[in-house]
Amino acid sequence: MRTVPLYIVLFIATTFTAACSLTVDTELPALPAPCTEDGDCTTGPTCLDGFCATDGEGQDLSDTGAEPTTEDVRAASDADHAVQTDPVEDLPEPLDADLPLDAGDGGTTGTASQRWHAEAESNDVTASTGQPEADNYNLWSDGELRYTVTLPADGSYVVRARLWADQCCGELARAALHADDATLWSGDVAASRSDEAVVMEASVTLAAGEHQVAVAFLNDRFDRPTRTDRNLHVDWVEVEGPMP
Repeated sequence: MRTVPLYIVLFIATTFTAACSLTVDTELPALPAPCTEDGDCTTGPTCLDGFCATDGEGQDLSDTGAEPTTEDVRAASDADHAVQTDPVEDLPEPLDADLPLDAGDGGTTGTASQRWHAEAESNDVTASTGQPEADNYNLWSDGELRYTVTLPADGSYVVRARLWADQCCGELARAALHADDATLWSGDVAASRSDEAVVMEASVTLAAGEHQVAVAFLNDRFDRPTRTDRNLHVDWVEVEGPMP
């Protein structure tokens, strides 16, 4: 049997002991975990090429060339589309809605058309003759039913009245529409019952301010032999304008 010299045994033992006592100063990186989607990863936010990406230092992976996550893209989009909330200063004052608009021909426009309406039997009207009835005013002799209105602007206005009559002696009742001292319309009133009443109307140019419109009865007559009486009945009177 061949023996090994003692100094060789001692050399081997010393070398083995020194090797076992070495300290590894550098920590080896962990191998990336396999994945199929971002939710599979715990070491990093992105599943890249089948493995979980990680930067080892907690930095943004976009700095190292990694693909951005859905959250990264959404945050960048929100920042790009942020709404400016700073107040805007020095805006012009709104136009006064009550100011008339320039019509370009020396007149004005922009005043909304209105309607002034009065039931003939109401206290909104006055009359020179006759009396109010349940749903109309009975002008039983020649005279006028008057209605006073205050107009907001110069312009064209329409005067209307709803009329019928008690007819007599083969001649139709006659009536007229007035505005202040002007006669706007005059003619026959053929209707003889309230359900047949007709609306008479006429246009007139009036200035802003107070005006009086009227319905006039022109041919009253009472026939003694037949005891029939011609009267004019007024349902209502109104003014509308200024017309466009």
